[in-house]
Amino acid sequence: MKVWVVIVDISYDYDNTIHVELFKDRKKAVEYMEKHFEYEINDTEYDTIERDDHILSAYNEGYFVENHCEIRIVDKEIKE
Repeated sequence: MKVWVVIVDISYDYDNTIHVELFKDRKKAVEYMEKHFEYEINDTEYDTIERDDHILSAYNEGYFVENHCEIRIVDKEIKE
């Protein structure tokens, strides 16, 4: 069985939080990823915002460790 893993990595003033969400439907995983990314970057101005099919990333050049929002999606096969 295939699942989609959404990894949310957020750092504000070096306070880092990482959490993982699992989805059995890719469309729902992508919707969650995009909605959560927009919510997280809404009140913060970042120098760089990058988007592709597998990762959404926002950060200030040279200060990624201090402040960033990075959300990625990967597909995995559940092993029995």
